[in-house]
Amino acid sequence: MEQQNNNPTPPTQEPVTEPPTAPAKTEQAAPPQTPPPEPPAIVKPVVSEPPKTEPTLDPQAEPAPEPSKPGPSVPTVKAEPEVSAQPPTPTSAIHHLLIKAREKIQFRKRKKLNKVLALARERGNIANDDVQKLLRVSDATATRYLVALVKSGQLKRTGHPRHARYEPLN
Repeated sequence: MEQQNNNPTPPTQEPVTEPPTAPAKTEQAAPPQTPPPEPPAIVKPVVSEPPKTEPTLDPQAEPAPEPSKPGPSVPTVKAEPEVSAQPPTPTSAIHHLLIKAREKIQFRKRKKLNKVLALARERGNIANDDVQKLLRVSDATATRYLVALVKSGQLKRTGHPRHARYEPLN
């Protein structure tokens, strides 16, 4: 005889459990949430303010208008104080250095031109080669120095340009 099984469960019986839903809440303490670490504090330099003093009377300052006089008020124009010496900005410092460098270069050039003039007065006339040997400069530089002295009216060029001689003008 065959037994009919109306039970839909398999022959091995397992305990029937409900499908899992949200986990049961237990009395478990959640780990404490730590705040995110704060960035390190930036230390600002302490700037001390100058001590406040009572205003002093400046003998050159204009007297204050008297408030007791009725009538139209005349605005007084006070002279603005001169700008105090401020530390130079990077661009003005560079500009200042460039000016000093140019002055130094011009000073050295004047010294060399004076040497050339002294030699020309001593010898009576000079050539480009003489200037090259005196100052230890190139042919082109010696020519530039001689041309500058001719333009300033201190020397006069004589002879053919290829074999030019320079005489001092008194």
